[in-house]
Amino acid sequence: MKISIILPVYNVENYIEDCLKSIMDQTFSDFECLIVDDCGEDSSIDVARSIISEYTGNASFEIIESEKNGGISVARNKGLKRATGEFLMFVDSDDKLCPNALELLVAMTEKYPGVDLVQGNILCDRKSKYWNIAGRFPEFSSNRYWIREQILLWHIPISVWGKLYRRDLIVSNDLTFMEGYMHEDVAWLFDFQKYITSIAFVEDMCYYYRTDNCSSMMHNANKDRTYSLLSYLALYKKAAIEADTMIEKKFVFNLLSPMKIAELLKESKNADTILAEIDETKDFFKISPVDKVFLRQTRMFKLPLYVVNNPIFEKLYFLWGKKIGLA
Repeated sequence: MKISIILPVYNVENYIEDCLKSIMDQTFSDFECLIVDDCGEDSSIDVARSIISEYTGNASFEIIESEKNGGISVARNKGLKRATGEFLMFVDSDDKLCPNALELLVAMTEKYPGVDLVQGNILCDRKSKYWNIAGRFPEFSSNRYWIREQILLWHIPISVWGKLYRRDLIVSNDLTFMEGYMHEDVAWLFDFQKYITSIAFVEDMCYYYRTDNCSSMMHNANKDRTYSLLSYLALYKKAAIEADTMIEKKFVFNLLSPMKIAELLKESKNADTILAEIDETKDFFKISPVDKVFLRQTRMFKLPLYVVNNPIFEKLYFLWGKKIGLA
């Protein structure tokens, strides 16, 4: 088996048919599609079963049952355990693959044997290119430092989907998704970049990214950023502990600045929980006393974001902190 596609399914009854048919209609058919039921509240998995029952092609489709909802990380980890392909691809079940995506991605693995990661181009449902490779990257690179730099500086999309991963690299290094948090894609690629030695790029559009699923975790989390921010803090701690190169330390530094926290706090309904978590994790989260005051005062004053993000305001706040002896 050349490719294992891992497809978690949760509350996507309006999208799962398009997604599965885009996979079934691929011009390349040496793949298995592992559909992980994440126990949603709609008829997504029933729709998936119906579509699979009518499929007559050469690819393999299997539904992996779950006893309860565990989240996308748990679902992806279940798929990882069951996968048998030489390469892995993650697809979100409210997105789609472009018709010849697998053929284009596999062609790069044949052109560059042993390649660890193949990144395809991405099209967004907003009728524009979500991310464009053309002219930005070489077709292939085995410069390990450069590759890691591109990932850690977010020049390459941090999303886990839209990529082809060499499975034995994942298995041999026991890579899994961080469970119980959001932003699992960031944690995954932070782990993966430690071992990657080569990458190839496909300039053609391979993945169609949709943003209109109102039932998605990201869409709902945007209404209250508490869970998002707590997840960022957990990821920050993980990265801070494991960072052992300058570029990884820069990644940690850029991941969650006090100004970014203040911005997310404005959209969080439980700021006290977040501030308590910052206080409890101060050994990992290098935040100064003046920054803590800044966060609390920003929340208390309910300042608009254009003020919070203003560098002049930040400088004045820091000077005030020095004056009262906090900095």
